[in-house]
Amino acid sequence: MAGHEWEDWFEREEFIGQISDIRVQNLQVEREVVQKRTFTRWMNLHLEKCDPPTEVQDLFRDIQDGRVLMALLEELSGCQL
Repeated sequence: MAGHEWEDWFEREEFIGQISDIRVQNLQVEREVVQKRTFTRWMNLHLEKCDPPTEVQDLFRDIQDGRVLMALLEELSGCQL
């Protein structure tokens, strides 16, 4: 009987650990989503001042070729690069 209680305790603790791991992973994903959205908004705030105005829809896809980053650098520095 006592052995069964210990087994239940270990199973419970393992289950709680798994739930904690999932919660941590979910928080990390949520943090990354918030950071991506925040940086995209910040970039768009500056890119709307470009001539012609530029807008980022998908941060990772839109910056791959470097043109958006160059436009952002030019806007932030005030120099034509």
